[in-house]
Amino acid sequence: METASIKSNMWLSRFAFMTVGATFILLAIGGIVSSKGVGMAVPDWPTTFGENMFTFPFSKMVGGVFYEHSHRLMGSLVGFLTIGLTFLIWWKEERRWLKWLSVIALISVILQGIMGGLRVIEISTYYAVAHGAFAHLFFALLVSIALFLSDFWRDSGSVIHDEDHTALRKLSIYTSIAVYIQLILGAVYRHTGELLWLHLLFAFVVTVLLFILTDSVSKKIGKIAFLKKVSILLGALIIFQLFTGMGAFMVKLFSPDRLQAPPMVVGMTLVHVLSGALLFASSVVLTLGIIRSTNSTTEALTA
Repeated sequence: METASIKSNMWLSRFAFMTVGATFILLAIGGIVSSKGVGMAVPDWPTTFGENMFTFPFSKMVGGVFYEHSHRLMGSLVGFLTIGLTFLIWWKEERRWLKWLSVIALISVILQGIMGGLRVIEISTYYAVAHGAFAHLFFALLVSIALFLSDFWRDSGSVIHDEDHTALRKLSIYTSIAVYIQLILGAVYRHTGELLWLHLLFAFVVTVLLFILTDSVSKKIGKIAFLKKVSILLGALIIFQLFTGMGAFMVKLFSPDRLQAPPMVVGMTLVHVLSGALLFASSVVLTLGIIRSTNSTTEALTA
């Protein structure tokens, strides 16, 4: 019965991963918009220079307008995909909690779009920071839904009973929270130029927590191949994140053009932002996987 359920939902799982992929592309375009400082290139919303957003001519998409309008169009696509994913989950899934989680994802993408619009209408740095920080949360939510629809989630569950892993579960949760706080601090610095010292300080905290977590996973539940791979990925991502962070800061510091970001600054900042998104999503996946594999109460999550 369980195997049949996996096969019947394989296409739904693929649709979820497609939505995740589209959202990652959206993050990339959004990162370019913020790095190039063209978030206000289109001064109105939801229209584009008074025209329908979906019929705005390509010939007018020049300069910063190209990046900002592309960001809006990709955001609309992600919105439509999220609507489709929510509908399909309610149609095909039996897990009530997953159905309601898809509704939360739908509400989240709507709120994200509204925050993006308010950032333009109000010319608000606050909404710019909130929009950037919430994007990572939404991406991690979609990744989580894709995980819940995956073979790993359906085939596993409370596979380790031999010892108490409460401390490991708590460590993974705290680490994910710390990573997200770091992303918020990064968004604050990126949009306001403030709190760099706190962003750097918290980078040290996150690095220590991640290395402790990955080491604990290897020692305590390393026999679960999927979780071991995710923990290795986390270790690689945090090292990569540190190097791209330093690189982004250095190229910006020594950039000869203070008014317009050179391609090197945009590129390094973009890579840093995207690796941060992957780092947070991976930490959430690892946390959920640890809870799934070590908590004897997780049978309720398959209901």
